[in-house]
Amino acid sequence: MTYNSKKDVTTTWIPKTEIGRKVINGEITSIKEIFDKGLKIREPEIVDYLIPEIKEEIIYLGGVPGKGGGKKRTPVRVTTRMHQSGRKRTLRALAAVGNENGLLGLGYASGLDARTAIEKAQKKAKLNIMTIRRGCGSWECSCSTAHSIPFKSQGNRGAVTVDLIPAPKGMGLVVANEAKKLMKLAGIKDLWSKSRGPTQTRLNFIMAIMNAFEKLNKLKVMDNDKKSVGLLEGIKE
Repeated sequence: MTYNSKKDVTTTWIPKTEIGRKVINGEITSIKEIFDKGLKIREPEIVDYLIPEIKEEIIYLGGVPGKGGGKKRTPVRVTTRMHQSGRKRTLRALAAVGNENGLLGLGYASGLDARTAIEKAQKKAKLNIMTIRRGCGSWECSCSTAHSIPFKSQGNRGAVTVDLIPAPKGMGLVVANEAKKLMKLAGIKDLWSKSRGPTQTRLNFIMAIMNAFEKLNKLKVMDNDKKSVGLLEGIKE
């Protein structure tokens, strides 16, 4: 659930953690403070309160047979297991949140119905929110603005491998449609990607992209190199 304003959060939210109480009391005023102090977000309402403009996207995981023999993608993936009491159906959803300002979170959850699974996934995505390094690492551009990523990065999940490659300004997002949702949420406008393995397994494909972003964040950069790649550290206030 996304609130329209801080007032909406305040009227319905009773903080259960110390960070939540500090946020609602005004001791913590931005998500950047939480990241800088290395604190763990344990309540999704913290993100709703500090980033009221946050956006949500549902990654289409499931699929049903199409008329022409293909597959029609659906927001949730349905799995059925046999128990002594009969068939038990579980629905799983994958959701992403971001604010187009270098913030991105991903959540994967299950439920007995589609609505419950999606809401749980959105909450988990807010708990997993992190900063995405942006910059201009393309040798064809070198504009030193944060429209792409500063370096090439490779992510893995299962048998899927994804390479994220900086692209020049104006190129756009040359990535899969579901991956575009992540890039737009994170504020990345230009990017190339190259993938290998069974990418039709959407969960592994999206998780591999997130793994590439995590590796990008861990990469150490010399101060004199930050300007040359237009590296944007942290979040713009």
